[in-house]
Amino acid sequence: MKKTTALLALTVTAALSGTAFANAAAVEPESNTFTSPVVPKTHTYVSLEPAPEVKEKIMNLVGEFVTKVTFFEGPYDLIAMHMVTKAGQTVAGFTNQDAEYIMAGSLVDINDRTQHHLLVSDLVKPDFSDVVNGLEGLPFASVGNGSELIHVVVDVNCPYCHQTYEDMNKLIETNPGKYQVRYYAVGFLGDDSTQKAERLAGIAPSQRNTAFNNLMTDRYHNLGAYEFTPNDGNKKIYEFMRKNAFSAVPVVISEAHGNVLVETGKPSGEFYRKLNSAGQ
Repeated sequence: MKKTTALLALTVTAALSGTAFANAAAVEPESNTFTSPVVPKTHTYVSLEPAPEVKEKIMNLVGEFVTKVTFFEGPYDLIAMHMVTKAGQTVAGFTNQDAEYIMAGSLVDINDRTQHHLLVSDLVKPDFSDVVNGLEGLPFASVGNGSELIHVVVDVNCPYCHQTYEDMNKLIETNPGKYQVRYYAVGFLGDDSTQKAERLAGIAPSQRNTAFNNLMTDRYHNLGAYEFTPNDGNKKIYEFMRKNAFSAVPVVISEAHGNVLVETGKPSGEFYRKLNSAGQ
């Protein structure tokens, strides 16, 4: 009896809205979602250049949401797409040879449980060197004295930034001497945030760490008690955000263990698992 190919495709859409596309990566199950034995991947992904008219149809649909699309010969006679959104997320997509639809999100073979969206997401290693280089010269406050660097752009009034700050402190405490976290305060949530970011940027580096940590534990901490020098640090950090299309805080950029990871929003447990795995 001939084996029937069966697929489970989630987040299937023929016309992706901005919200649906931006959230596509968030609905992907982790690789341990299925409990069946691990099977070898049954498809080899080869680079592909679609026909001009097919590529045009695809880019007309997703172009405003992504910064880069890389094409591969997908399974089941599909075109596979590795897409990087303007928020820095990696999204796997699939379409047929005529680009009559796009599936963005999870694509799972029901027979052997191969999660093709995870394979596609891992095909292209992102180059974040320009993002890391863009941090050079920006004012920061640091926590920890390790050699493994993690950069975090925060708004001091952002609750998710405070949660990330607490998580990073736990990371430092459980790995003494390993990590240094550098925080770049930006005015993202209104005038009060802007004023605090400008004050922090103008405080001497020798006092900025203390001022920042006090502010993260007490939002009413008096930054006026520190010597201040007028500066454009907040504007430079805001420009860094704009240039790299980061539209939310926190932004976490890890250089730890020679592997650059970028997360927008409060990092998930997967981020810390990747960090720990790279350090082993």
